[in-house]
Amino acid sequence: MLQIIREQPMLRTAIFVPSVVALIFVLLNLTAAVDQGRAFGALVVGIANLDTGAQGPGGEVRLGEQILGGMAGALPFATQTFADEATAREALDNGEIAAAIVLPADFSQSVLGGGTVNAAVLLSDHLSAVEVQVWPRFAGSRPLAPVSSPS
Repeated sequence: MLQIIREQPMLRTAIFVPSVVALIFVLLNLTAAVDQGRAFGALVVGIANLDTGAQGPGGEVRLGEQILGGMAGALPFATQTFADEATAREALDNGEIAAAIVLPADFSQSVLGGGTVNAAVLLSDHLSAVEVQVWPRFAGSRPLAPVSSPS
């Protein structure tokens, strides 16, 4: 068989050229940029709103619900709500969600009182291919930087 390939230059060309063309297409597909819009659409972020609310000038205020209600339609990815941090962490560990945001029980009180708000973002140690493309620096679980409300 090798003797025939060596003796026939047209046969060598017929084998070599399609192989090189296929290799070029493979390399182009592997190095192509990811469509960020489609990649974000495949992500699901969990939200655990533990906010118990606070008394404001006009009565009880639940800022966690207001913020999450306004965010839900404006985010480029899907969200899923959880009753508590443990349930969100379990879904994260099972790979059902890419990350989770946990609003603490005193969220409204801290914002209305002008204090520091300590929300947390829970992240997985294992990321899907889409998550690696969209959020390359996510690893582990760490709290958000404290955010001070305007005075």
